[in-house]
Amino acid sequence: MKKMLKMAVLMAACLLVIPTVHAQTTEQDADLQYATNMLKPGTVAPDFTCPL
Repeated sequence: MKKMLKMAVLMAACLLVIPTVHAQTTEQDADLQYATNMLKPGTVAPDFTCPL
């Protein structure tokens, strides 16, 4: 009975840990995603107006 309980706890832990580890290894760095839409150095910024 104890062996089955240990096995059930181990399986539950694996079900919780594996998706978390997978998400951390496949997700792209947030800083890299942020910098993709920024202007390159030396680029003239476009004119804009702020409607009030």
